[in-house]
Amino acid sequence: MSRFAVGALGLVTIAGCSASGRAEEPPAVSVAANDCGTGWTALRAGAQTVVLRNTGGLAADVQFIDVATDKVLVDVEGVGSGATLPIRLDLGGGRYAVRCVFDGLGAVTGPTVRVEGPAGPTGVKPVTRADLVAPVQAYQASVAAGMAPLVTDTEALRAAVASGDRDRARAAWLTALLDYQRLGAAYGAFGDLDSAINGLPGGLAEGVHDPEFTGFRRLEYGLWHDEPLPALGPVADALLRSVTALRDQSPELAIDGLDLTRRVHEILEDTSRFELTGESDQGSGSALAVARAQVQATQAALEPLVPLLAGRYAALPQVDPALRRLADDLDTFGHNGVWTPLTALDHTQRQRINAEVGNAVELLAPIAAICEPRRTS
Repeated sequence: MSRFAVGALGLVTIAGCSASGRAEEPPAVSVAANDCGTGWTALRAGAQTVVLRNTGGLAADVQFIDVATDKVLVDVEGVGSGATLPIRLDLGGGRYAVRCVFDGLGAVTGPTVRVEGPAGPTGVKPVTRADLVAPVQAYQASVAAGMAPLVTDTEALRAAVASGDRDRARAAWLTALLDYQRLGAAYGAFGDLDSAINGLPGGLAEGVHDPEFTGFRRLEYGLWHDEPLPALGPVADALLRSVTALRDQSPELAIDGLDLTRRVHEILEDTSRFELTGESDQGSGSALAVARAQVQATQAALEPLVPLLAGRYAALPQVDPALRRLADDLDTFGHNGVWTPLTALDHTQRQRINAEVGNAVELLAPIAAICEPRRTS
């Protein structure tokens, strides 16, 4: 069951207390096809608890809506038959109703109730699956455009490995890897090719020596651990085959709208988990370069969603400056293709980068909930 609340984007399911410390009995709101949204009494402006009580035989999604605007203040999915669930809301003055959405039956909206008091949270206009079609198509086009340089630079990487020039191969490796990292929100659509192209050795029986450890990270390990370049030729060949297969499949890649909205913040979550801890590094010291590419991947995933978020997400104006600050700070550690290793950062620098990534993730996290398609009929 997922729960959505504008503002905190999370609900506290605790009973309220009166000023004397005695527990107040929260109003019970009926959830049933023939009795949706009744029992909502003793309403007041401010934070309060109500109890959803499904007295019918069908599960329902329950939305608290602003009647004047049809914006959703709280959305609780899958309230099962017989369930009793306390929900914390924050109401301003206005007219509200409860909408119960049943599979097969559609939506039933309960009676309108009025709350007197100052203005409060405004809610969010629901996003539909149709609303996500254009952003997904725009993002798919950007992914397709990124395939050509990825293949070209991977071909250059294979040639560099075959040349026997380790420095040239290392430089070509980083260029091609960053091409791939900029495709961040599409990984879920790549299937097994993602593991073949960019898998890590963690979890493999033989670690870095496991035959299933392939792709960019396997080449990284070999290039920076002085493995003979002729021995890395087959790894580079296999990587190019995987990347070429990905390019050839790209016109048919099915990128789900929900995956796109989730990946907007998950990309930088992965940056924090894998890059800024050094877990993904196999010897190149390229974590900050990868983090910079992942900021670009985040920006690319966010861009087509901005028209949906405008008017729905109050903190949206803070997002772009936060990403630009992070990008600019990361850029100070890269010069002419040479990047400062993560281990060379002092304590203050590490803290600053970690804080900027954390702040960006926090700002981006509500986007998945805001853009989650909601049934209104």
